[in-house]
Amino acid sequence: MPSIQDKDCGTDDLRQTFAIKLRASFERSFPEQRLFLRSDTETRFIRLSPMTQFVGLTGSALLVGWTIISSAILLMHSLGAGDLREQALRDLHAIELPGLSVARPLDNAVRGDPPGTGLLSDPNCRATEAFRHVCG
Repeated sequence: MPSIQDKDCGTDDLRQTFAIKLRASFERSFPEQRLFLRSDTETRFIRLSPMTQFVGLTGSALLVGWTIISSAILLMHSLGAGDLREQALRDLHAIELPGLSVARPLDNAVRGDPPGTGLLSDPNCRATEAFRHVCG
């Protein structure tokens, strides 16, 4: 009685068939090209296989797509910002965590307050201070 190990499932044949069909479709879409490089003394050529052309085209398309999407995101961010003062305040709040400036913990330490005191107290005062700092 034949065991499962003796039985050939045909996966190698299936892979080879798929690889042959894939290579044939690449060769139809991207025929092999030769790039001639000529200098004063000699001429050399580089063969560009269908797979090399496909990888180059795909990589270029991905780079262009990423550039378009990232530019659109930056443009929408700058258009939605309003005027420059609002944008500066938003950027300041995005970069600087509220209440974590250098001067505030030193003032709390001098007064003897425990760490973290006053971090959430009076956010309007902090916004006014930030606005004065940014806008002069």
